[in-house]
Amino acid sequence: MAGTRATKRQRRVIIVALSVLMVLSLIPVRFMGWTQGIHNVVAALVTPSAWLGTKLTNPLRRRVMADDNPESRAALEQQRDQALLDLEQLKDDINRLERRVEDLQQGVRINELQPTLLTAQVTHRPSDLTSKLLGVRAGTTAGVKKSSVATERGVRLVGRVVQTSPRQSWVLPITDKASGIIRGSVIYDNGATVFCDLTPTGAGTLRGKMWELPGDLEPPTGGELVRLSDPQWPAHSRMLEIGTIIKVESDPNSALRQIITVEPRVDLNLVQEVILRIDPYDDVDMPSHSSGNGGGE
Repeated sequence: MAGTRATKRQRRVIIVALSVLMVLSLIPVRFMGWTQGIHNVVAALVTPSAWLGTKLTNPLRRRVMADDNPESRAALEQQRDQALLDLEQLKDDINRLERRVEDLQQGVRINELQPTLLTAQVTHRPSDLTSKLLGVRAGTTAGVKKSSVATERGVRLVGRVVQTSPRQSWVLPITDKASGIIRGSVIYDNGATVFCDLTPTGAGTLRGKMWELPGDLEPPTGGELVRLSDPQWPAHSRMLEIGTIIKVESDPNSALRQIITVEPRVDLNLVQEVILRIDPYDDVDMPSHSSGNGGGE
């Protein structure tokens, strides 16, 4: 009898619960806000246990899957590692291409007269200290002239062509003492520029005096970019990069002048290839640079 009464009570509880749920389902949502408190209590009690259960079962599930087919797991890991390698290589390729595009675009912006650009492999480097000419695989057959300017990556000044043959040309780097004085512009972060006259030191750098600084400019501190501003070089080579300032000294003869040392961004004697800038309208050899200061001193 006790079991029968318990069964009847359970049925009545189920019927009452179902009736309550049916009634609640018919009540508009705006009148059910009071149930949110009950939901929060139940969620607080259930969620931690569910999270703990997931943490405990996931490692077991992964282990079972791995034990079931270890070869498949090894293959998947290999594919994953290869995919990561491919991704990194693609990123590197994209970065290199973006730098190349930026350099070429900059080369177009800084020149009004567009020369013919010719990529040439460096085939000869100096083997002694008497000559530092770079031999490149391009000559008069390809249109190279003694007025042609050699660059690295299209925007960094390497030197000028001083000798030519039908299939070979020879470039004198700007860091060679035989190159003579070259005029540049020190470019400040705010866009201001100051001329400077630089002489090759023979040690891979150039050194010389800056012109007098305007009253609102401070002396450079190092790292400033120096660009070509020499009227005796072809017009299309103006504003090519000479290098960056690595040392600043005060001129003992003038408090308003600074002596700077400039270093190209790459070792000009170790470049693998150059881009020759050939002026199609210039058939005259480039004149040698005099040792004068052109009014800078």
